[in-house]
Amino acid sequence: MKKEISQEEVRYIAHLARLELNKEEEERFTGQLREILTSSWR
Repeated sequence: MKKEISQEEVRYIAHLARLELNKEEEERFTGQLREILTSSWR
């Protein structure tokens, strides 16, 4: 099963966690979450 997390999903997760992320942080966290999830899906 392969699925990539989108920036929209990262924004939603940040909202649930009550985090205020700027554009740079959103991009960085999106990349980090993609790496984490990709390795867990193997």
